[in-house]
Amino acid sequence: MNGISPEHTKRLFWAGRYTERAFTMLLAYFEVSDQMKAGNPGAYRVFCEKAGIQDIYGSPEEFLRRFALDPDDRVSVYGNLRRAHRCALQAGSEMGNYAAAYLQMALDCLDAASRGETGADLQQVIDYLYAFWGCVDDRVDKETGRNLMKCGKYMERLGLYLRMDAPEQALEKEYSRFLNRLGRCGLPYDRERAAVLETAASQEHGWQRHRQEAWEALSGLLGEIQEAEP
Repeated sequence: MNGISPEHTKRLFWAGRYTERAFTMLLAYFEVSDQMKAGNPGAYRVFCEKAGIQDIYGSPEEFLRRFALDPDDRVSVYGNLRRAHRCALQAGSEMGNYAAAYLQMALDCLDAASRGETGADLQQVIDYLYAFWGCVDDRVDKETGRNLMKCGKYMERLGLYLRMDAPEQALEKEYSRFLNRLGRCGLPYDRERAAVLETAASQEHGWQRHRQEAWEALSGLLGEIQEAEP
């Protein structure tokens, strides 16, 4: 694809997805943590159910301890960020070292927080992920590479927003961003599933009425590249 091998195509796409998953999950973690501290200990269970995450935690305390920082929890912020970093490194020259370095710095912040180091701040992880995307724009030379990463990013965000009952305006914005990158990166997609998404986008209150169908259509839209997580 425009000089990018199938292996690197998948890695770039999934680097974008995993990075966005870590980012959105960390923001959700902040919100759920605030809700629990304000006297709603069951907020984490509601979050897990909406996000399609199995409740392996058993208590609010375990969720707070593990969901952001546990390297052995595949769905944790740490687990997703580590996979993003691995994909970025494996993409080699298509990604470059500068962007991947910001993912490593974000992982270092999580490591410091897990050790209880003074001054460790999870907000810095958010800052490094914003810097990562800025570096992608500046340092990833091939436009197709940038588009593949952002196609993965916005697909992931749209899917998570659909699951977590984001408002219509947010869904419209992320669908438009995803559609733009999908059209520019050249990945093949299922036209029937795309039509389901377009129906949700084009009707008044369509995302609300067709939320489940839209999520299912998005989940299989890109076929093999989407199904085979590296």
